[in-house]
Amino acid sequence: MLPSLVRHLIPLKFKHTSRQAADQQLEAHLRTYLKIAQKIGPDGSKPVSVPSMLGVDEDMRAWSFFELLAHNTIVNLQIAKIIPALVKNENLSQFDHFNPKTDVHPPPECGPDEVTRFEKSIRIYQKTLARLDNLNSSQKRHHPVFGPFDAHQWHCMCAFHLKIHLKQAQTILKLATA
Repeated sequence: MLPSLVRHLIPLKFKHTSRQAADQQLEAHLRTYLKIAQKIGPDGSKPVSVPSMLGVDEDMRAWSFFELLAHNTIVNLQIAKIIPALVKNENLSQFDHFNPKTDVHPPPECGPDEVTRFEKSIRIYQKTLARLDNLNSSQKRHHPVFGPFDAHQWHCMCAFHLKIHLKQAQTILKLATA
């Protein structure tokens, strides 16, 4: 559970983060994940218990690197759907079936193909956003931890989400290859 102050500061931080800065963060995190994938090799299939980390739920602490990538892929693709819907002021009920607690868990079998899927999810996300002139939206969609986000805040969240799990990925690399 995140401290209350953090839950209030993150949306504020996102409001003051430029679209370009979020784009750059996303690309930088992708490069770091891909470097980890090269280093970890077949050890990426080993589930590793990481210590408790801010932003990493207890039920996500014993994943392999490939499971972590599968989780990130699911989240990336979901956010890639939410942002255009917000910008276009579409009905958001299409997202009501998605459970952010359970539907973000990786499938049982995750292997090296997750690296390609993860990178592809980032490229799909980037292409989706490139089609949007701006991320201004009056409509908001609730984030399960931080509350209502507009399209721009969801974009910042995508990069931030990758950053949160990057520490986990680096710890998995360290422990899986020890």
